[in-house]
Amino acid sequence: MFWELLTSGGGTPTRKHDVQKTRADSSRRNYKSTSTEAQETVVGNGASKRVSIEFCLRNQRNVTHVFQGRVNEIGLRCGHGRVVLGDGRVVHASFRNGLPCDAPIKITAEDGAVTEVSNLSASNDLYGWCTEYFSDGSISYRGEYKNSERHGRGVEVLPCGSRHVGTWEDGEFTGQDQLYVYPDDVIALQGVWIDGTMITSKAVEVKVSDNR
Repeated sequence: MFWELLTSGGGTPTRKHDVQKTRADSSRRNYKSTSTEAQETVVGNGASKRVSIEFCLRNQRNVTHVFQGRVNEIGLRCGHGRVVLGDGRVVHASFRNGLPCDAPIKITAEDGAVTEVSNLSASNDLYGWCTEYFSDGSISYRGEYKNSERHGRGVEVLPCGSRHVGTWEDGEFTGQDQLYVYPDDVIALQGVWIDGTMITSKAVEVKVSDNR
């Protein structure tokens, strides 16, 4: 059951990356892939083989992320850099051949909340297995991520202690047989949620494993 995602840690997907080839240019470059068109502007010493740059990437959902860091002689991200996501959260990571070389990838928000995700794409989209934390360090979500937001199976812990257990679509709690589990871990509402809103539900008894 999805409940085990929060209690046992679940599994972490295998990291798979496609290294993206680029053409070097002293001042501007265009990245093109099946889902991304982007533009870079060099703000450091353009004559150097390794320069400091800032560039924006607009993904297929029309969300712009900004990378600030260094690139190698063929224009791929290298060394330590940061990505400012469209929602204001900041990713700090070390890069090799254009992609992060450490996992999980840590993202921080202005309020101190932290997110850890297994993968960051060439277009700066977060995806894979994710754990979100409140600013006090307690877990607020554990589950799947896509396009830098919750998407797939997961468990959300609300500030009141209740839990959402089920699936997310494009960041919203959506699906059939979703669960809203009360803080006592005894009773839950099971039903249909659309975009975080309960449509229909019934009360059910919750069974929690002993290793919780």
